[in-house]
Amino acid sequence: RVDAGSDPAAGSVIHRHGGERVAAGDVIAELHYDPRSADVQAALAMLETAVTVAAEPPPPRRLILDRL
Repeated sequence: RVDAGSDPAAGSVIHRHGGERVAAGDVIAELHYDPRSADVQAALAMLETAVTVAAEPPPPRRLILDRL
């Protein structure tokens, strides 16, 4: 929500990027939050939908999608 403001303690650090090899136990991302005010379960759910671990790397994507 626009009127919700932002929490200066909140943030994320991405340790692995698309196509990088990972092994069991590797840290892919870190979430930073204030446990008194954060909806950690919602943040974890969003992170889980954003990450897919597969046997093969994804196909390369174009950096420029379109020109205006």
